[in-house]
Parts: sequence; structure tokens; C-alpha cells
Amino acid sequence: MPPGMPKHRYLHFLLLLILAMLTTIGSVHDDDDGATINTVNISGAISVNSDSQVDSDVNDPLASYLPNDSIQQAQILKNPVTLGGFVAVPDSVPFGRLANGGGDVQDYYHISLVAQQILYFFPVMR
Repeated sequence: MPPGMPKHRYLHFLLLLILAMLTTIGSVHDDDDGATINTVNISGAISVNSDSQVDSDVNDPLASYLPNDSIQQAQILKNPVTLGGFVAVPDSVPFGRLANGGGDVQDYYHISLVAQQILYFFPVMR
């Protein structure tokens, strides 16, 4: 592990590296229409922390939906929490619940904290 790198960041990096390597190992074949299809076989186990929560207004049209787009609609979070979320600028999402151009430019959350508690944010941009 590189000096100064938090253990969870290092493990996250290793997981991404392994997944990237696995995507390069696979087979290529043509389907009935002649289109090339890449396949990859992955096996193993994924575990999710018990403190995980998900943004209540994600883009998946099959997911339950509860807006959290204002202070009045703030999604309540437990503490501690690992939150997975989604935001998007208008007209940037070609599929899903937000495909009509509305976007999801802000999300609000409500969480009770203790004195001197430290918050970590790890935004991922695509």
C-alpha cells in the first residue's frame, strides 16, 4: 500500500484494477447478425457494508423513487453511512428516468452528526 493512502482507497483502487484486467480477458464472437460481441466471465463475491444507503432519486426507472431535490425533501441518512448517489446536468442523460432532459442537479440530505465528526466525500465524474 502506498504511504499516506487510506486503506479503503487502496482497496477500491485494487478492485477497479482487477475489474479492468478482467474486462480485457474474454472471448469475442459474432452474433447471428454479424455484430461482434465481447463476453467476459467473472466470478466471486461482492459484499456491501451494512451502513450503505442509496440516493432516493436515481436514474433507474425500476428503482423506487423519492425526490430529495430541496431542503424540504432532504433524504434522511443514518450515521455512519456510505452513500451511493447520482446527479446529472439537464439534457446529459440519454436513457432512464431522466431521459427527458430534466437532469438531477442537486440532492439534499439530513444527517445527525457528533462534535468533531469527519466527513469524507469521493465524487466520481464520468
